[in-house]
Amino acid sequence: MVCLGNLDAGIQAFVKTPIFKDTMKDTKFDFKGAVPSEAILTAVAAGTPPDGGSNFDYPNLFSKGAVIPVNDYVATSTRIKKG
Repeated sequence: MVCLGNLDAGIQAFVKTPIFKDTMKDTKFDFKGAVPSEAILTAVAAGTPPDGGSNFDYPNLFSKGAVIPVNDYVATSTRIKKG
């Protein structure tokens, strides 16, 4: 799983938590921090977008059809608390 974003300190702390380790198990997590918006748009245009990301120019990504709804994933998740 490749994730791009600008939350380096938060991600570094989060990956050490038991819930992250339990959820990810043996999944390789490759976080690339401090990535400029242009790099994300280039990856999207090339057909190789990241699996996840944060703190980007969301309206620009929406206008390019580069995001997917996650409602169904959240609704069926056993990890996300609902209520």
